[in-house]
Amino acid sequence: MPSVAFYVRTDRTETELSRTFEDETSVADADLVEVTPQFEDILQQNYSLAAELTFPSFGGETQIELGFARFEDDIVGTEETSEYDPFPTLDSFEGTRELIDMVDEETSLELQHERDFGSMQLEFGVDYRLKQRDSLVTLAEIGAPGDPYNAFELDSEFGLREQRIDPYVMLTGRSNAFQWEAGLRYEMTELEIEGYADYNDDDVDDFDRADSDYAFLLPSAHLRFDLTEDDRLNFSVARTVRRPNFDTLSPVAEDESPTEDFSFIGNPTLEPETAWGVDVGYERRLGRGGIAGLNFFYRGIQDLIEVAATGDTCEGLPLLSPQNVGDGSVWGIEFDFSAPLTLFGLENTGVFVNYSWLDSEVTDPVTGQERRFNDQAESVFNVGFIQDLPTLNTSFGASYREQGDAFFRIQGEEGTTIYSGDLEIFIEHRIGDNFTLRFTGSNLLDAEKEKIYRTYETLASQLNPAIESGEELEFEREESGPVFQLVGRYAF
Repeated sequence: MPSVAFYVRTDRTETELSRTFEDETSVADADLVEVTPQFEDILQQNYSLAAELTFPSFGGETQIELGFARFEDDIVGTEETSEYDPFPTLDSFEGTRELIDMVDEETSLELQHERDFGSMQLEFGVDYRLKQRDSLVTLAEIGAPGDPYNAFELDSEFGLREQRIDPYVMLTGRSNAFQWEAGLRYEMTELEIEGYADYNDDDVDDFDRADSDYAFLLPSAHLRFDLTEDDRLNFSVARTVRRPNFDTLSPVAEDESPTEDFSFIGNPTLEPETAWGVDVGYERRLGRGGIAGLNFFYRGIQDLIEVAATGDTCEGLPLLSPQNVGDGSVWGIEFDFSAPLTLFGLENTGVFVNYSWLDSEVTDPVTGQERRFNDQAESVFNVGFIQDLPTLNTSFGASYREQGDAFFRIQGEEGTTIYSGDLEIFIEHRIGDNFTLRFTGSNLLDAEKEKIYRTYETLASQLNPAIESGEELEFEREESGPVFQLVGRYAF
C-alpha cells in the first residue's frame, strides 16, 4: 500500500511601502501627499496524507486512493496611512491591525477499476472530494501616532463547504498507427457558504448565506497518429469546467491595493466557467530522451470570470468583485523543447525551453467593445536545465521565467501591468529509497511588477477621454525579495 505524507511550515514577514505624489511627474518630498507602510507577520502550516491500495478484481484491477490535506494560515497585518498637506506637515493619520485565522481542509476518495474490453481498455470510477474553509477576521484601529490600538472587534466569520461527486467512464484503444481515447465525466457540486461579514458601509448588506448546486456533463476525445517512429500528430476536443476558488467566493471586503483606490470582495453567487476546447499539435522525438513540439489551442468560454466594479462602495471606496462577464474565447500557440545534452557527452544534463503566445477576446462590460481578457499576459517564456549526479544521489538545476505585459480595464480604471523575470534554483538529495531533501531558492532576481494606469472619476470620462473629470495617471511598483525553502519528503 503506497503512502505519501508531507509537512511544510512557513514563518515569514512581508513589508510594503506605498508613496503617493501630487505631481505625476515628480517624486520629490515637496509633492508627497501620502505614505502607507504595511507589515504582515505570516505563519502557515500545510500537511497532507495519501494512501493507495490496488488489487485484482472482476477480471481487472481496482484502485482505491484516500487523501487528506490541511492548510492553516495565521496573519497579523498592520497598515498605517499618513497624509501630508503639504509635506512634511501631517494632515491626518490612521492605522489598522488585522488578525486573520483561516483553516482549509480537503478530503478525497477515488475509486477506479480497469479491465480489458475486447481489443480496448475500459476504465470507470468515481471521485469524491470535500473542501472546507473556516475563516475568522478581527480588526483594531488606531487614531493618532503613539496611541494604543483599540480593542479588536469581529469583522467577519464564515465557513465554506464544497462537496463534489464525479463519476466517469473512459475507453482507450489502438489500431496500427492510431491511438485514441474517449471519455465521459459527470461532475456534481454542492456549495454552501454561511457566516457574517460586516462591511461598515450602508451601501453594502451584511453577508448571511449562499447555496448553489450545479452539474456538468463533460465529454472528451483524444487522437494520436504516428507519422513515423519519431513524428506524431495529436488532436483533442473536450468540454471542461473551472470552479471559482474559495478566495473568489469569500464574502470578505479588503483593500485591493496599498493606494486604497478600491476595495475587493469575493462573490458567493459566482457561477463556474465552462469551455469547449480544441488542441492540434505536432511532436518529434529527438534521440533517446529528447522531444520538441508545437501545439495550437482554442477555447470557447462561457460565463467568463473577471474582476469588475459592483457599483457599491465599502469604507467609502469603490467595491470590486469577481463577476461572470459573459462569453469569450482564447487561443494561442505553444512551443516545447526538452532534451539531454547527449551530443556533447552530457547524458545526465537536460535542458528545456517553453514559449507560449496568447490572445483572447471578450466584450468589455464597460465600453461594449471587444478586448483581451483582463490581466492575461501576451506571452510566457521558460528556460532552464537539470543536472543529475547519479553517484551522489543528487540533482540540481535552475529555471528562468518571464511573461509579457498584461492589459486590464474595469469601470473607473484601466492600464497595463509589466512583469520582470524570475530566476529559481534547486538542489535535491536522495537518502535511501524513501527520503528526499530538497532546497529551493526562488525570486532570486528580486522580481518587480510595475502598474501604469489611469483612474476616472466618472464613466463618461472613461468612455470619452476628451472629457476631463478628475482622472489621474498613476504608477505603482512592487518588488519582493528572494524566498528560500527546505523540504523533506518521506514515502512509505
